[in-house]
Amino acid sequence: GLNFGSDNGTIWGTPTELWARTAYMVYANNSGGSTVAYLNITVDDQLPGISYSPENVTMTNNTASSDLPLVPSITGSGVITSWELNNTTLPAGISFGASNGTFYGTPTELWNTTAYMVWGNNSGGSAVAFLNITVDDQLPTVSYSASVLTLINNTASSDLPHSPNISGAGAITTWNLNNTNLPSGLAFGSNNGTIYGIPNQLWPTTSYRIWANNTGGATSSVVSITVIDQIPTFVYIPENITLTN
Repeated sequence: GLNFGSDNGTIWGTPTELWARTAYMVYANNSGGSTVAYLNITVDDQLPGISYSPENVTMTNNTASSDLPLVPSITGSGVITSWELNNTTLPAGISFGASNGTFYGTPTELWNTTAYMVWGNNSGGSAVAFLNITVDDQLPTVSYSASVLTLINNTASSDLPHSPNISGAGAITTWNLNNTNLPSGLAFGSNNGTIYGIPNQLWPTTSYRIWANNTGGATSSVVSITVIDQIPTFVYIPENITLTN
């Protein structure tokens, strides 16, 4: 695609192939002899654009992600010859393909949201793409063995403390109660989801929703609480009454 004008020493045209740096000497001649000039010619590749979709990759620990393998999108002419990652510290179980710019694998550790830059390089320079990677925890199942608690005022209950049953992988990090207005004497453990104490006031049947949370989301369970009154005992003294008409 390039030409040399032997009548005027001009190099002209549009290159249509890659060309490694090459040195040239050009001689300009007349009857008096020759003079020489030097130049180097290189033809680099066009640089395509690169991107990832999605740019925000949120995965669940120990779980295959539908977003992986995450392959870069390449737009425009030119061929990427090498790939680089600005930060090679990735979640355990996740790898980066230096030959193709692909993220792949299954994460095996929790990972706070981390920004990464990926460079796609060729002789024309470097194109850059950005993405964020997060690994959330698995969300276990949470339930309570008794969804209905009927307690007696001023009386210890065998149902208390009422602790949640947790099944499945993942750790609950926080607990929330939709209504913190509990019968006096009862408390809710925000660190373990347990209802405990001894009620000391009557309480109409009230439903409470308890949320168990971690980075993977939230699951909930409902427990209703009622506090009924104590039943007193009574006797008549004397038990035998003899009256005269």
